[in-house]
Amino acid sequence: MNLYLLDEKRDKNLVVTAKAVRSVRTVGRATWRGFDIAPSAEPQIRVKGASAYYPFRLRPETMGWCFSGLAGLGRRGRVQVSFVAPGTAEPLWTPVVMEVDADVATPVLLPWRLDAPTMQSQPLDLLIHVTPKGAGSVFLGVHKALDRSQVIALCKGRGVEIGPGANPQIKPAADVDVSYIEQMPPEEWRRLYDAKGKIGVDESLWDRYRVGDAHELPVDDESLDFIFTSHVFEHLANPLKHLELWGRKLRKGGRIVAIVPDLAGAKDYAADLSTLGELVGEYDAGIMEPGATHYARYAALRNIKDGGKDMLANRFSIHAHFYTHANMAQLLEEAVRRFGFSGYAIVHTDNHKDFYFSVVK
Repeated sequence: MNLYLLDEKRDKNLVVTAKAVRSVRTVGRATWRGFDIAPSAEPQIRVKGASAYYPFRLRPETMGWCFSGLAGLGRRGRVQVSFVAPGTAEPLWTPVVMEVDADVATPVLLPWRLDAPTMQSQPLDLLIHVTPKGAGSVFLGVHKALDRSQVIALCKGRGVEIGPGANPQIKPAADVDVSYIEQMPPEEWRRLYDAKGKIGVDESLWDRYRVGDAHELPVDDESLDFIFTSHVFEHLANPLKHLELWGRKLRKGGRIVAIVPDLAGAKDYAADLSTLGELVGEYDAGIMEPGATHYARYAALRNIKDGGKDMLANRFSIHAHFYTHANMAQLLEEAVRRFGFSGYAIVHTDNHKDFYFSVVK
C-alpha cells in the first residue's frame, strides 16, 4: 500500500498527524519515498479499515515497507505496529515492537494472529507509532523509487505511443520516429480536458497525432519497432486480444512497452485483482470495450449509487481491470503461449504506484 501517494492525494482512509512528514531518503543504496516520523505520545499514522484492503487481505508478514533511524536525530528509534478496532487506539492483541537503527532498512512486520478476532465482519485499523521511549525519529520507507528512463530507452526506431493525451512521453529523436494514437485530434483533446491551458501542449508535435483506437491502430502490420502505453492498459477490456493485435503491428524483434498502475500501490487498493480466467473469458467472448459489468464493478469500488449506468452511457473512462506484477505475469505468459511472442519482462517494486513490462515479438 502506497501511503506516500495516499497522503499526497489526501485519501480519506489515511490519517497522518503533523509528526509524520513525506520525504525521500536514501537507505543503504536505495532511494525510498516515505515519511520522517518524530516521536510522539500518540500514533502518527492510521490506516482505516486496513485489513480489508490489498495486500493486507492476503495477510502478508511484511508489506514491503521499511523502518530506518535518522542519523543525527537520536539515531535509534522505537516503533510499535498494531491492529485496533476502528477509531480506537488500544491494540487488540500484542503489537509488533521494533528497535531501528540509522541507515539500516528494517522490514516492517505485521502482527497477524491465528486466534485474532475475525477481520471480515469488522475490518481493523492499522496504527504506526514511533514512541518517545526510543527518543529518535524514524523514517518509514513506503516504496523504492523506480527509474522510468529505463522504459523510455527501450522505445527506439519507428513506433507509436497509445493514449498520450497532451503530453507524450516518447519524443522524436534521431533514432526515434514516433506517432501518437488518440481517439480525437489534439485540438479537441485540449478543448475537452484542458480548456484553461493548465496542462500545456507542445503544438510542434501535433502533426504526429493520428486518430485511432487501441484495438485498431492506424498503421500497417509488421511496420513498428515499438508500441508504448502509459496508464492505458488498465482501461482496456480484453487485454489478451489487444496484445494479439499489437503483436501483428510489430516487426520481428519489436516490443510492446507499458507502464501500468499497481493495485498494491495505487488508489484502487479496495479492488480485487483481475483473474486470468476473467481475461481469457473476455477473449473468447470477443469483448473489446468495457461493458456493464466493468462499469458496475468500478461504480461499486467508487461508491457510485447508480451502478455506473450514467458513466456507461457517456463512455466515461474507467479502470476495466486491476493488476499487480503477479497477475500481469500470468497474462503475459498466456500471450506468449498463444501469440508467438518470444518472451516478456516485468520491473516492479513493492507499493510503487505503477510497474513496467515489455513483451518482445
